[in-house]
Amino acid sequence: MRQVLFVLSLSLTVACSKPEKPRHDDDEDDDRPRHHTEKTQAPAETVKPPPPAPVPPPPAPVANAITIRLSKVEYAVDEPIDVTFSAPLVAPSGQQYWITIVKPSEPDSTFGDWHYVAASASSDRLVAKSAGDLEVRLHDLYPQWKTGRVIARQVIKVKAKPKPEPYVPATGFCSDDSECRVGFYCGYQGNCFPR
Repeated sequence: MRQVLFVLSLSLTVACSKPEKPRHDDDEDDDRPRHHTEKTQAPAETVKPPPPAPVPPPPAPVANAITIRLSKVEYAVDEPIDVTFSAPLVAPSGQQYWITIVKPSEPDSTFGDWHYVAASASSDRLVAKSAGDLEVRLHDLYPQWKTGRVIARQVIKVKAKPKPEPYVPATGFCSDDSECRVGFYCGYQGNCFPR
């Protein structure tokens, strides 16, 4: 009977005990199987920022591109002053170039006799109403440059018109204005005088 109990006890011990797994020299102290493959996640896609929007280049400064030319530098009061531009003045919508005559000592924002230049004009005409040293100024776009940026200038001299002298009509004297030239009247002692 003792032998039966011993055998029974021994078989229970063997059945309840856990077999030890074989160890290898390169095993670490972990319980992972030798050929275990870990699940690896695919690297997340790197999100690239969109390329920056291209910045348009600024328009070429007109001040360096446009010049003015006059046929001469001395004029008389009320004589037409023809101004030629080195290129047609093409202005964007809602903008206009303008031209004026002023004293050279005046600030660029000053304007005398002035007007807007016609669209795409290659030339313009001014008339000086007073004598002296003056300056023809071509101004950049308005209203963009409200302060009056000058892009081309030319100094001129304007002389007063000589006053015509009285004269004696061909008949020797005049009795009324019809016997005098245009712009004259019949005056003292039958002479014709400028109006």
